[in-house]
Amino acid sequence: MGYAMPADAPISCSWQCHKDRNPPSSEPGTDIACAYGTVIWAPYPGTVIEIKTSNSGGMGRFVALQLDDGRTTRAIHMSAVFVGVGQRVDKWTHLGLSGASGYGSDWYYGPHVHQTLWPGCYWCDATIDFMLYVGPDPEPEPEPTPRRKWEETMVYAAYRDDNGTIAIQHYPRGRIMQLGDPNEWAAIHAATGAGYHQVSNQYLADKMAWYGQAPFPDMEHSTGMVVLVDQGTQQRYLLAGGALVQLVDENTIGQIDGRVPSLWISSEEIANIQRQVNGEESEQRK
Repeated sequence: MGYAMPADAPISCSWQCHKDRNPPSSEPGTDIACAYGTVIWAPYPGTVIEIKTSNSGGMGRFVALQLDDGRTTRAIHMSAVFVGVGQRVDKWTHLGLSGASGYGSDWYYGPHVHQTLWPGCYWCDATIDFMLYVGPDPEPEPEPTPRRKWEETMVYAAYRDDNGTIAIQHYPRGRIMQLGDPNEWAAIHAATGAGYHQVSNQYLADKMAWYGQAPFPDMEHSTGMVVLVDQGTQQRYLLAGGALVQLVDENTIGQIDGRVPSLWISSEEIANIQRQVNGEESEQRK
C-alpha cells in the first residue's frame, strides 16, 4: 500500500531542497503548498503518538503518527488538529487543517503543510524522503473517502459554531456558505449522511471571512490588502486602499502569495467590486 499525499497540492520544497538550505533544515521533509485550512489526510494506517495544539515553537501545531509499516511521520504548521494521542487512524483519516503556524503566530510562514518521515521510531535517526513512498493504492479505497464523499454528495466540509450556526463548503478552497434555515442542514444530512465539525464562533467567523463569505471591507476606510482570485480563470487582483489592480507579474504574485489574505470569488463578484472602485474614483474626481 503506497502512502497518500497529505493534501492535493503541488510541492513547494522537496526533502532534498530542505537538506540543501544553508544552514540545512533541522527537520528535512516535504513542503506541500496547500491553501490555509485545507484538510490534511493520514498518509497510511497508524496510531497518533503526539499532537501539539498551540502555535508556539518553530513547528507550530502538528500531528505525529507511528505508521503500521514501522516508520514515523508528522505534519507540522497546522491551523487545527482533529485527532488525539492514542487514536487509531486509517489512510485518508482527517488529521486536521493546514496552516502557517509557528513561533507564537498563526501566520509565521506562508500557508503549507510540512510532512516529515523517519525510517523507524520518532527522532531515532535522520529523516528520509516521504515522496519515495507515495504511490498508487492497489486496494479499494475505504468507504467513504474524503474525495469520494465530496464528489458524490457535493459537501466537502461542514462547520457548526457555539450558536448553532452551520456553514458548508462544497469543494476544497471554495467559499463557505452559511445556512439560513436549520431545516436546510437537516435535509442535507438526511440526503448525504454528511457530518459537521464543532468549532468556536470565532473560528467559523474567521474561516468564513477567509473564504470570502463575510461582507467586503468598506472601500473608503479600509487600509488593508486582500488578493481576489477569480475562481474560473485563477487571475489575481490586489485590492488595497480602495484600488483594484490586476496582478500579471509572476515575481509580484510570488511575493504576495501567503503574505496577503486571498478570497476565491466569481468573475461576476470581481466585476461588481471593479464597478464599485470605479464609481468611487469618479466621485473623487468631481
